[in-house]
Amino acid sequence: MNRTDLQTLAAERIRDAQQLLLSGNWSGAYYLGGHAVECGLKALIAKLTNQYDFPDKDRNKDSYAHDIVTLTTWNG
Repeated sequence: MNRTDLQTLAAERIRDAQQLLLSGNWSGAYYLGGHAVECGLKALIAKLTNQYDFPDKDRNKDSYAHDIVTLTTWNG
């Protein structure tokens, strides 16, 4: 998955969350909103990654996290 894919996925999840909000499904909207944020953060990480650099094992592993603190403190 590349940066563009992650940006597209984030936008799709935001649209899905908006539809769930309109139908009164608060918990589903909250969940998909969080997923959109995660995809957006991963798109930013992808932007910070140089194409031809060999990835550091720990940084690479951390970029696959589903934890908001890990993703927001990623220092590529």
